Amino acid sequence: MIRALPMRYDVAAAVAQIDANPSAWNRHRDRTVREGPHACVDDIWVRFNPIGNMADDPVAFFRGEHVSEWYPVADEIPAARALAKQVFADVGGTRLGGVLITRVPAGGKVLPHVDSGWHAGYYEKFAVQLRGNEQQTFHFENSSLSALPGESYTFDNSKLHWVTNDSDEDRMTLIVCIRRDNPMLRREEHIPFDMYFASIASMQVHPGAGTKEHRKMTLEECCHMALQMLDIRRSVISGEEN
Repeated sequence: MIRALPMRYDVAAAVAQIDANPSAWNRHRDRTVREGPHACVDDIWVRFNPIGNMADDPVAFFRGEHVSEWYPVADEIPAARALAKQVFADVGGTRLGGVLITRVPAGGKVLPHVDSGWHAGYYEKFAVQLRGNEQQTFHFENSSLSALPGESYTFDNSKLHWVTNDSDEDRMTLIVCIRRDNPMLRREEHIPFDMYFASIASMQVHPGAGTKEHRKMTLEECCHMALQMLDIRRSVISGEEN
């Protein structure tokens, strides 16, 4: 339900611009002001449903189909917008949805919940950690991830999930919602991917084994190789069907 991606990003410019614009936080509190799973979270809405649509139908604003647009704050923190566009390009996006920056304060948490509605179901969720440490964890019932600054991952928010920050530092994340023609990991491929990844990680294989150049693969490289194996598997299955 959540897995690390091999891409690493330079987040220094985005973090610096956010820190230089403290008023960017919580201009829109509709997601966090109510008693709910995100009650202790701070938000920056960088891109989403045009804000004028909220007055027409607040429920449809969050749950209904729409075309996302950049909010004015994107001009104040352009590095965050550029980072979102880079993620979009790196994963082969065909349509860009919402872009959100969240901040879970030291000692804070996001309570267990499931996201629903058109936007949540239509887009895949990708994240880049802007601030993070090993004591901050994104949880699912059968998996979890603690991301460091610059690391990226994808997650399925249609499943029960929650976040804990058991550290003395804020946790800050850029979440990018992306539609793709060929999802990186289809639902039916979760088990094969886990098997490939576990097998590769346990062997820690690497070209040049037994030579001076040999080194163990990182977990990120294991992830990348597992994805390559899935691509081969897809090609074989497609060939069999044809």
